Amino acid sequence: MLQLQARALKPARTVDTKFGPRLVLDCLATDGKEYTVWRPIDDETLPKIARNERISLGVDSKGKCHLLECLADSVDVMAPTDAKTMLSHQPVESKPVDGAYNGRSAEIADYITRLGKPYKFSYQTAKESLAGEALSPEETRAVATSFFIQAIKHFDL
Repeated sequence: MLQLQARALKPARTVDTKFGPRLVLDCLATDGKEYTVWRPIDDETLPKIARNERISLGVDSKGKCHLLECLADSVDVMAPTDAKTMLSHQPVESKPVDGAYNGRSAEIADYITRLGKPYKFSYQTAKESLAGEALSPEETRAVATSFFIQAIKHFDL
């Protein structure tokens, strides 16, 4: 079996096949080739892989691609300091999470921390763009949440 390092091109998606729904993850390996990992719909690992997350793949003699390992410590993240940076998908180095967390808890804490930055940007943008309107803080928060959700969906973050 050939072992390769790769990056997830986007989060896993569901595909309907003649055998029923399956999860599919498209990857770009370090050799420049694109590979596809197919898993059962109830797989718990594939949906947790984020866009640009480094993974280890195994390709067998028949060309079938298998997920060997998630290299979660090397996820590329965004540091949105302005709109152009937030929406450009430029990778920056991930900062380690406080030592109080470990394992899965640390992954969750890191993920929430990373989501806070684009949400903060969405909130500031909502406040600035609607400054002339007489909106309550709750209404501004609702607009910011809409901005955030749309950006996440549009850019597959």
